[in-house]
Amino acid sequence: MDLAADLANINRGDIFRSIDGVPLSVDNYSDLLSQEIYTVNFANYFNNDTRILMMIQ
Repeated sequence: MDLAADLANINRGDIFRSIDGVPLSVDNYSDLLSQEIYTVNFANYFNNDTRILMMIQ
């Protein structure tokens, strides 16, 4: 059974930087991740870059 994370090539250690362009915080992460469809922005630790991925739960 393929999980959404497997299909989207999300790996252990990937850093979620923001959801729909809104920076994640301890106060908003639950609301942002509870949406049915959202865009995840990942941080790239090595070159301070980001990659964007559309996720559907």
